[in-house]
Amino acid sequence: VGGYMNVSGEIYDILLSITLVWAAWRLLSVSDSAESDIELSIPEMKVAVPVGGIIGFLSGIIGVGGGIFLSPIVLLKKWATPKAAAATAALFIWVNSAAGLVGSALSGQLVLELNTLVWFLGAVLVGGIFGSRYGAYFASQNVVRKILVVVLVIAAVKRLLEMANLIS
Repeated sequence: VGGYMNVSGEIYDILLSITLVWAAWRLLSVSDSAESDIELSIPEMKVAVPVGGIIGFLSGIIGVGGGIFLSPIVLLKKWATPKAAAATAALFIWVNSAAGLVGSALSGQLVLELNTLVWFLGAVLVGGIFGSRYGAYFASQNVVRKILVVVLVIAAVKRLLEMANLIS
């Protein structure tokens, strides 16, 4: 539904930048507890469904997969470890991205450049395979969380520099 909404470029840039900075900040506020020290709880459906719906709607408006909202929430609420949050967010991102693409296509806003898409698809597949192996078998929970913070900060800084016309 959010992907069907038409948001101007300037508002989109501002919303995305704020979202990236917020997500990084929230992830930094999660304690560096050892994996065994984390006492997890399972969210009730009456909480999980509305949270998921709101994340999906906001993600569609902003044009992101939703994991940048989901990861901080599940970590702060102690619904998952950082590794489990990363795996859950990956699925959530895929589903919300697909829904956002459908919404954009239905509203006539979807523009695909196949030559560029092929290269990005290859890079995403290779990076995803290596990254998932590293995260699953080698990196600690805290390293996974800190890598996510770095990625979010890089994306936010890049977006802010683009908005200020300092880079293209």
